[in-house]
Amino acid sequence: MSFVIDCDDQAEVDRLWQALTAGGGQPGPCGWLKDRFGLSWQIVPRRLGELVNDPDPERARRAMEAMLKMGKSRSPSWSAPQPPPKPGMATDVVILGAGVLG
Repeated sequence: MSFVIDCDDQAEVDRLWQALTAGGGQPGPCGWLKDRFGLSWQIVPRRLGELVNDPDPERARRAMEAMLKMGKSRSPSWSAPQPPPKPGMATDVVILGAGVLG
C-alpha cells in the first residue's frame, strides 16, 4: 500500500517530509519516502497534478522529466499557478489530504 499527500505549499511538504522520515524513515526518489514502519508515501505539492496534466504535451513531458530527477519535492513555483515552471512529478496512488498527519 502507498499513500500520497497532496500539499498546499512547500512549507507543508517540508513539515510532512520531516515528520515521516523522523525516527528511521528513508527518503526516496520522486517525492517518495518510507516511514519508520516501512510504509511508502509520496509528499507532493497540489500544483503537481496541474503540471503533469498540462494540456501542452511539451510542458507535461518536462514536468515528468523533472520529477524523475528529484528526491524530496522542492520548488516554490509549485505553490501558485505559473507558466511552465521547472516542473514536477506524477502520481496515481491514493491521494490523501495533508490533514491526515496533523
